[in-house]
Amino acid sequence: MILLIVINLLFLLFNMAKLSDLQQVLIDIADRFDKGIGEVIAEIDTLKNALQNVDVPPEVQASVDRLAVLAAKLDDLNPDQITDEPPTSTDTSV
Repeated sequence: MILLIVINLLFLLFNMAKLSDLQQVLIDIADRFDKGIGEVIAEIDTLKNALQNVDVPPEVQASVDRLAVLAAKLDDLNPDQITDEPPTSTDTSV
Protein backbone atom coordinates (compact mmCIF):
# COMPACT_ATOMS: atom_id res chain seq x y z
CA MET A 1 0.00 0.00 0.00
CA ILE A 2 2.73 2.45 0.97
CA LEU A 3 4.71 1.58 -2.16
CA LEU A 4 1.67 2.33 -4.34
CA ILE A 5 1.22 5.69 -2.62
CA VAL A 6 4.87 6.55 -3.15
CA ILE A 7 4.74 5.54 -6.82
CA ASN A 8 1.61 7.64 -7.40
CA LEU A 9 3.09 10.64 -5.66
CA LEU A 10 6.38 10.35 -7.55
CA PHE A 11 4.40 10.24 -10.79
CA LEU A 12 2.77 13.51 -9.77
CA LEU A 13 6.16 15.03 -9.01
CA PHE A 14 7.53 14.20 -12.45
CA ASN A 15 4.50 15.65 -14.18
CA MET A 16 4.38 18.96 -12.34
CA ALA A 17 4.26 22.05 -14.49
CA LYS A 18 5.59 24.44 -11.86
CA LEU A 19 8.19 24.14 -9.15
CA SER A 20 5.87 26.07 -6.86
CA ASP A 21 3.52 23.09 -6.92
CA LEU A 22 6.23 20.99 -5.27
CA GLN A 23 5.52 22.35 -1.78
CA GLN A 24 1.86 21.31 -1.90
CA VAL A 25 2.75 17.90 -3.32
CA LEU A 26 5.23 17.34 -0.49
CA ILE A 27 2.62 18.42 2.07
CA ASP A 28 0.17 15.96 0.51
CA ILE A 29 2.77 13.18 0.67
CA ALA A 30 3.47 13.87 4.34
CA ASP A 31 -0.26 13.96 5.10
CA ARG A 32 -0.83 10.61 3.41
CA PHE A 33 2.06 9.05 5.32
CA ASP A 34 0.70 10.45 8.59
CA LYS A 35 -2.74 9.03 7.79
CA GLY A 36 -1.32 5.64 6.83
CA ILE A 37 0.86 5.46 9.93
CA GLY A 38 -2.13 6.34 12.11
CA GLU A 39 -4.18 3.58 10.52
CA VAL A 40 -1.43 1.00 11.03
CA ILE A 41 -0.98 1.99 14.68
CA ALA A 42 -4.75 1.76 15.27
CA GLU A 43 -4.84 -1.74 13.76
CA ILE A 44 -1.89 -2.86 15.88
CA ASP A 45 -3.58 -1.51 19.02
CA THR A 46 -6.81 -3.33 18.12
CA LEU A 47 -4.90 -6.56 17.60
CA LYS A 48 -2.97 -6.18 20.86
CA ASN A 49 -6.21 -5.62 22.78
CA ALA A 50 -7.88 -8.62 21.13
CA LEU A 51 -4.96 -10.92 21.96
CA GLN A 52 -4.61 -10.08 25.64
CA ASN A 53 -4.57 -13.22 27.78
CA VAL A 54 -4.86 -15.49 24.73
CA ASP A 55 -2.60 -18.40 23.81
CA VAL A 56 -1.20 -17.41 20.44
CA PRO A 57 -0.66 -20.25 17.95
CA PRO A 58 2.88 -20.53 16.53
CA GLU A 59 1.81 -19.49 13.01
CA VAL A 60 0.22 -16.31 14.38
CA GLN A 61 3.36 -15.56 16.39
CA ALA A 62 5.41 -16.07 13.22
CA SER A 63 3.23 -13.51 11.43
CA VAL A 64 3.64 -11.04 14.28
CA ASP A 65 7.41 -11.57 14.22
CA ARG A 66 7.42 -10.97 10.45
CA LEU A 67 5.51 -7.71 10.92
CA ALA A 68 8.05 -6.62 13.52
CA VAL A 69 10.88 -7.27 11.04
CA LEU A 70 9.06 -5.32 8.31
CA ALA A 71 8.43 -2.44 10.71
CA ALA A 72 12.12 -2.35 11.59
CA LYS A 73 13.06 -2.32 7.90
CA LEU A 74 10.64 0.55 7.27
CA ASP A 75 12.10 2.46 10.22
CA ASP A 76 15.63 1.83 8.93
CA LEU A 77 14.81 3.50 5.59
CA ASN A 78 15.18 6.82 7.36
CA PRO A 79 17.89 6.35 10.01
CA ASP A 80 17.66 8.24 13.27
CA GLN A 81 19.91 11.27 13.56
CA ILE A 82 23.18 10.49 15.31
CA THR A 83 24.76 13.21 17.39
CA ASP A 84 28.36 13.47 18.47
CA GLU A 85 27.34 14.62 21.94
CA PRO A 86 27.93 12.07 24.71
CA PRO A 87 24.79 11.04 26.62
CA THR A 88 24.26 12.88 29.87
CA SER A 89 24.08 10.81 33.01
CA THR A 90 21.80 11.53 35.94
CA ASP A 91 23.46 8.87 38.09
CA THR A 92 25.04 10.64 41.07
CA SER A 93 26.24 7.52 42.91
CA VAL A 94 29.99 7.18 43.23
